[in-house]
Amino acid sequence: MGSAAPVASVEPEYCPQAVIDWYNLTALKGQGAFNRDLSLKAKKHLSALGWRFWYVNKKDRWELRYTSPNNGKNYISLRRACKSCIEDGGCMPQNVPLVQQNNPSPTTVSSSSSDHAQPNKKKKKQEGKCKDIAGVQPRRFKKREMDDDDDDGYYSEEELDEASISACGKRVRSLDGAQGYSDSSQRNPRGIISQLMDNKVVGLYSSVFCRGTNNEVKKGKLLRCGIACDCCGFVFSLTRFEAHAGCKKHRPSATIFLEDGRSLLDCQREAMKEEGPEIVNDSICSVCHYGGELMLCDCCPSSFHPYCLGLDHVPDGEWFCPPCSCKICNRPRYRDDCANDMDNSFLVCDQCERRYHIGCLKVGGFTSFGNHLNDKNWFCNTGCEKVFLGLQKLIGKPFCVSEDNLTWTLMKAVKSDELEGLSQNESKLSVALGVLRECFDPVLDAFFGRDIVTDVIFSRGSELNRLNFRGFYTVVLEKNGEVISVATIRIFGQKVAEIPFVGTRRQYRRLGMCRILMNEIEKQLSYLGVERVVLPSSHYVIDTWRNSFGFERMTNSDKSLFLDYTFLDFQDTIMCHKPLVAPLMNYYMA
Repeated sequence: MGSAAPVASVEPEYCPQAVIDWYNLTALKGQGAFNRDLSLKAKKHLSALGWRFWYVNKKDRWELRYTSPNNGKNYISLRRACKSCIEDGGCMPQNVPLVQQNNPSPTTVSSSSSDHAQPNKKKKKQEGKCKDIAGVQPRRFKKREMDDDDDDGYYSEEELDEASISACGKRVRSLDGAQGYSDSSQRNPRGIISQLMDNKVVGLYSSVFCRGTNNEVKKGKLLRCGIACDCCGFVFSLTRFEAHAGCKKHRPSATIFLEDGRSLLDCQREAMKEEGPEIVNDSICSVCHYGGELMLCDCCPSSFHPYCLGLDHVPDGEWFCPPCSCKICNRPRYRDDCANDMDNSFLVCDQCERRYHIGCLKVGGFTSFGNHLNDKNWFCNTGCEKVFLGLQKLIGKPFCVSEDNLTWTLMKAVKSDELEGLSQNESKLSVALGVLRECFDPVLDAFFGRDIVTDVIFSRGSELNRLNFRGFYTVVLEKNGEVISVATIRIFGQKVAEIPFVGTRRQYRRLGMCRILMNEIEKQLSYLGVERVVLPSSHYVIDTWRNSFGFERMTNSDKSLFLDYTFLDFQDTIMCHKPLVAPLMNYYMA
């Protein structure tokens, strides 16, 4: 076939049911070849969602390829493209008018001589494989799937010309007509969000945001059927919400973020780890950090020795670790037979990180959930709220310590939606990281290989509680603008705070800089009402912490008081603690 590649256009048209019907029809061998109209409608819906169509030359025949706007993956048949569209939530009927607003022109079909080429010359790596959609069992193939379910995978030039004319000769159907597809689509709204909720990766009404090309941020709440926008109240699919935010990357799973910094793509990876055979439980106890015979939590990857939790035997049946349980009922679920998803959902305190069932809070008299679900932060008590607000007032502001031009500053890694001051903040945190690396040998997690110090400084999270460092702050002591001493701190409400890393530059050691920094930290913690501070100590400096700073070794009885909290600890270290004396001002304010 020596002629140039033909060019065709597929007009965008909202036809979600056509995609579902085509996928189901092609499950019956050979049936797809006899329904060209349905095939065209399915392509129109893909075009409306931003899918790319392009051709490759295979043995003198032009084969059609489909590229997803969500993950950048190429599909060799319409059936596979429809399956991906359904799984990504592209067949939900929410907010239909956006189809017309964001897809005013047809998608142009391009050609290529390579099976992997794309019109934009970019190739995205597929991060993971999606689950099969509910109610549909796709065929499994040992060899390359031939397009017996999609006769348009192979086109002659005459067929291409005919397809081009028929596609361009029709106007975009009135969007009112799309309502006929609503009932069937709503009966099976199991998309990405539903799967993530079913796997406990995200919660109902979790806040999300997406940043557009104009730097405008749109925020919303996760529902099983889509995302409810905060600004207009419309419910959008993932693709529609990304378009609504003005983002043109066509990768909603990668561009829509939760408030904790995870993208929906990160959440999908977590879900696949939890669902698939590749799930890996932690190989060491989250309390003592040693291996051996461990109890595995049935809700998260954490592992524990029974005796580290004060248990004399392994419990029968399902067992859930303390951080995974509600702090009111001490269970992972409010009620197993509860039909209300909201009652079984958790609210997580933004300061102490403890979890509470909405159902348990209702029983306790807490009723105004609407306001809290729409707020950016939620706190389990006034003490946690006081700590959080107090920290927000301190962040980024230098405070004088003495007449020697010493200042201390509280810092925290900036979220992706808070770009103002990002460069300066990241730069100073990088300097603080350099100070701690000068003071400590490399601290790598033996099982996962993560750089602990880096993760703590930049407040990085994890599904594994002992490696989840989102709550950490960094305190730097500076002299004439030079960082000379650094400490990392995490505050679990007014109950306890931990300081796992404290370090001073070599040339400033033995000058009392560490004492100055610790005194300032303890003073601020006391003002916030924090009762106790803990830290891990090596055997070499335990006497210094005891004799010079007033810390004492924690007994097993002391440790049992804090099982709800996961401290950053290391093998062969000694956990120490120190009660803090509240200043008189705290008693007066209370």
